[in-house]
Amino acid sequence: MESKKEILFISLSGPVIFEKDSLFFQMFRCLSKRFKGYIISHVMKSSDLKIDKVGCFKTCLFTYKWNFFRRIIYSCLKTIKEGLKIWRKCKYEVIICRDPLTSAFCGIILKKFTKAKLVVEVRGILKDMFKHNKRSINFLDRLKIKISKKLIYLIFKNADLIKLLYKNQLFPYKLPEEKIIFFPDFVETKSFEEIKTDDQKYILFVGGPWYIKGLDILIKAFNIISNKFSEYKLKVFGWTWQADKDYFFNLAKDNSKIEIYGPISRKEVARYMANCSLFVLPSRTESMGRVIVEAMICKKPVVASNAGGIPYIIKHGYNGLLFEKENVKDLAKKLETILTNKDLAKKLSQNAYEYAKNNLTEKHFLLNFQRMIDKACKS
Repeated sequence: MESKKEILFISLSGPVIFEKDSLFFQMFRCLSKRFKGYIISHVMKSSDLKIDKVGCFKTCLFTYKWNFFRRIIYSCLKTIKEGLKIWRKCKYEVIICRDPLTSAFCGIILKKFTKAKLVVEVRGILKDMFKHNKRSINFLDRLKIKISKKLIYLIFKNADLIKLLYKNQLFPYKLPEEKIIFFPDFVETKSFEEIKTDDQKYILFVGGPWYIKGLDILIKAFNIISNKFSEYKLKVFGWTWQADKDYFFNLAKDNSKIEIYGPISRKEVARYMANCSLFVLPSRTESMGRVIVEAMICKKPVVASNAGGIPYIIKHGYNGLLFEKENVKDLAKKLETILTNKDLAKKLSQNAYEYAKNNLTEKHFLLNFQRMIDKACKS
């Protein structure tokens, strides 16, 4: 039996949640079937620092610094130091950076010392970076955009492979095709497929930050159709920046059928997903949208914006409906179509389930990941 390749993962784009039902935890349990190695990451909760292993991957974890400049300096120094220390223990063959900025910068430094292959993941849409994260961007956001644009080219030049979620994700950046590989991100589907489903007459939204995910667009569209479908509620779960909260609550305050809650666990997401009538993802920008796949596996009809990578998963009229992003009237029309045409909703749901089952499960992710590692090692 072929021995497992050693991989170093660097994840510095945000604090990682290491709870056992979290996507991050589940992904490494999946990868452990064929790989082993180390994870360097910062975490949200100090209790997570005690986790020393996930599957076949050992961890090097440190607490997230909320001050931007302290975080960047501390994270980079800590990551490079620990990465070199790990190299002395095991000669990892591939470094995988979970974002194309801070993580990738550290990856480039480590590559110089270790000669390991460098894979940089791009999980967002670079041309929209920081643009839609909040309702208004500040000086620090503008500074991040300027620095990021200059850094991106340096990182892409030094990477052996760039991993995308869909083919045209890097537009308008131009890279040699041999440097690019694309496939959907990891989604844990098993727990969503196993849960018993029902239709409890509510439209579901899960995500955050709310502005980038287009919650205001959904609330406005729901307000348009709400009186026509009085038996339906809109349930909202997720988070947003404190400065933006009043905006969303004010949009919903005159409609008693809109219920807004905070973040929930993946177990609770599965329960609410299983009982909804319709799932909506109205994002302003979106590279993939894992929640769409979770809804598909639950055999729920999906309405989503035509932003970014969503049309690579949702084929309009086949396994869901797409609306023109940021177009409130178009979204309202699509919601009305699903809620009035039960036969269409059933057909879309069944096609969505079959598409997800045949293309987007853990098994498919592992096969694609193996293909990526093989390609990186040959580069």
